[in-house]
Amino acid sequence: MRSRRVDIASRLVLTRSAMVVALIGISNLGGVSANAADPSPSPSVERSIAVSVPPDPVSLRPGQVGVVQLRVVNPGTTPVRVKVTGRGLTLGDEGEITINDGPDPLWGDKVHFPSGPFTIPAEGFKNLAVKVHTPSSLQPDLYFLGFVVTPIPNPTTGVTVINQIGGFFTIDIPGPRDRRLAADLELPGWSILGLHVFVGSDLNGTLYVHNVGQAAVRFWGETDTTTTGGSPGQMRIPISLVPSLRERTFVVAGKPAWPIGFVHIQVRIVYPTTTETTTTEILFTRSILVIDPLVLVVLAILVLVVIWRRVRAGRRRRAARRHATQPQSRSLPSGPRRRAAHARQSLFRSTFSRLGRRREA
Repeated sequence: MRSRRVDIASRLVLTRSAMVVALIGISNLGGVSANAADPSPSPSVERSIAVSVPPDPVSLRPGQVGVVQLRVVNPGTTPVRVKVTGRGLTLGDEGEITINDGPDPLWGDKVHFPSGPFTIPAEGFKNLAVKVHTPSSLQPDLYFLGFVVTPIPNPTTGVTVINQIGGFFTIDIPGPRDRRLAADLELPGWSILGLHVFVGSDLNGTLYVHNVGQAAVRFWGETDTTTTGGSPGQMRIPISLVPSLRERTFVVAGKPAWPIGFVHIQVRIVYPTTTETTTTEILFTRSILVIDPLVLVVLAILVLVVIWRRVRAGRRRRAARRHATQPQSRSLPSGPRRRAAHARQSLFRSTFSRLGRRREA
């Protein structure tokens, strides 16, 4: 597998206090059975060995030969025998490094690890020299060379769990290199007529930094946040390394001081260009309207109240119009007046009846 190239930023990855190594596997390498008459002590687990590498990249020009010093540390109370073998590396997103099973085909037999095994004294260390022949075809960049330190089990110590320890050191091929980054800020919510809207109390976005060049890039920067009615905030982006065609992500947060308000986020990414003496930057701003869900609940209640009142008023108006269009019937008075009126009506009816009979006669 082709080795991934890495930028000068590995100086941060390989800190001066580096005894930082990648644990790539735990294997049970041996054991003895217990005797029933004379039981053996409980299985012991030795403390893991550690590997220290140079804190800074080793600068070598194409075709040049150099030596890299490794230090293997044994913090345990018994000596440990180890062997060292070269391994290829795969660099992934978010700074992830995977140690492969075989050597790096780009370097092949150009990296010579010392033949072993070697005995590391108890609570001691041993320095090992690695001879590197730089291929003449390499382009200016920074390269990671991996290795694995494997302890050899000692049958006399009983059942022992031993850790394989993986590590890497860095070779810098000097010269101008192709460094190019692209950045994007992904925010939750929806875009409505060009306005980005998010419903929630806290705004959390994701900043993506992509390496679109041919060399690894060390970058740094900041995000500045201003909110409606709130104080401005700033988040520093530490110096980070992103290999070619890989990405790093960062969380960007903001919260308006009011239930409804705008959050403005300005992103600034700075990185060197073809040389370390000049830099360029990526600068952009995003604005988003943040609405607290409680505001929507109150607004919905108000809308329902208004609709209910309008419906109720409409029903009253329709009932009044129907009442106005219906004919009004007179009701007879009650009490003595009603009896007098009834008597008059009876008198009129009897008079008309007599007149009618006379006419017929």
